Amino acid sequence: MDMKEDKDELLKRFFSTANQTVIADEGFSDRVMEAIEPAADKRLRRISRIWTAVCWTAGIVILIYIDLISSIHESATHAFWNGIRWMTDIMQQFDPENINPLVFTLPLVATMVVAIWCLAENKKLSEI
Repeated sequence: MDMKEDKDELLKRFFSTANQTVIADEGFSDRVMEAIEPAADKRLRRISRIWTAVCWTAGIVILIYIDLISSIHESATHAFWNGIRWMTDIMQQFDPENINPLVFTLPLVATMVVAIWCLAENKKLSEI
């Protein structure tokens, strides 16, 4: 194990000095990168926008072709009205006399404890 650590240390030292080496090119690399980056960014952005439009168009055409849009609308409408019916059924069966008082008390107490803790933390932070 000790031999491996020595080799690792030698490699780190070698590459740290190699990393600090500067090759004088009189700004050539910087000029090349400045010329390449804007053109590549514009081209990539244009290709990305075209590809996005093609995919959206293909997706909409496929959905229309298989008549999935009307099925989705029908399913969503059905689920919405079933949810409304379910909530009204629950509200009709609600009987406050049979509810344990802890159902309301515990969340209220927990909220108050958290609020007091937050205020105490805020006061500590403002004192700093």
